[in-house]
Amino acid sequence: MILVVSDTSTLNYLVQLGHAEILGQLFDQVVIPDAVLAELQDLAAPAAVRLWSAALPAWATVSQPKAAGALARLGAGESAAIQLAVELRAAAVLLDDFRARTEARRRGLAVVGTIRVLELAAEKSLIDLAAAFAGLRRLGFRADEDLYESSLARLRRTLS
Repeated sequence: MILVVSDTSTLNYLVQLGHAEILGQLFDQVVIPDAVLAELQDLAAPAAVRLWSAALPAWATVSQPKAAGALARLGAGESAAIQLAVELRAAAVLLDDFRARTEARRRGLAVVGTIRVLELAAEKSLIDLAAAFAGLRRLGFRADEDLYESSLARLRRTLS
């Protein structure tokens, strides 16, 4: 069983792209910390994200880490995701923020970002990666162009 814990960013972008369902196709269970759910349901979140988070799919569950408190220089959702991933011995934690990724790796966690999730889905022919990346750019996802290009190149090598 492949269990991952997700921060807000990956869920937010996948929902807005219309690709949230790929998480259920790539992983058996996605655990969403309660702090992340609160961020997804915040009035400032996009309407599609609030709607999605109000009726979670069967592969998504909400949990609260036993260890309470924020990790240094990280937001509530990132802190909770890292703490919960450690507690659950998750296969990976889904994070995009550089500081959060660094902290997760420091704690021995495998880290998968939004771009890699999309790449994994494209490897299974679930999505068109170039179209998904165009959507990320439109949504204002911040990533270096080299990251997009190296991901597309990896996909071409994998599929050839």
